[in-house]
Amino acid sequence: MNEVQLLRAQLSAEREHWREVASLCASRRAADYISQDFIISYTNYILFCMSKEHARSTTLLERSSPGDSGAIDDLRRALFPVTAALGELRRPARTTAHRAVADGRQRLEALHRCVVLVDRLIESRRALEALTEHLFTVDDWRRLAHVDANSILEERKLRAEVLRHGAGV
Repeated sequence: MNEVQLLRAQLSAEREHWREVASLCASRRAADYISQDFIISYTNYILFCMSKEHARSTTLLERSSPGDSGAIDDLRRALFPVTAALGELRRPARTTAHRAVADGRQRLEALHRCVVLVDRLIESRRALEALTEHLFTVDDWRRLAHVDANSILEERKLRAEVLRHGAGV
């Protein structure tokens, strides 16, 4: 397996983790009790993943050529609400524990809206990637992926926390 294949495999694994965690959250939204630890760990995971997807999309926009204007416009339209949602999520980060006790279900609803936005962003980015990937060098894929050992470990750690708290452990 070459480096580009490794990077793409990591991106695919992260998308699968994203779907797994989002599915867990969807099932937890219907629960009678939502633990504060689950809400906090889920918020941290969403923030991390949103930030990564935002960075990946921004890099792809910088790398794209004007000939891909329709796909570029779609990605820009998908990126704008994610940028706004990131700002909103980052603001209350200091008081997440306090707010989680008071409005856990509302918080999960807000996070679900973020998941929908990021899903749109990922699909828009993947559509543009499909048009331009034949032009990408290994260096382009490195810049686009925003993957390194630390980010892989961090994503795994945050995901494990969500899964642990989602299972009620």
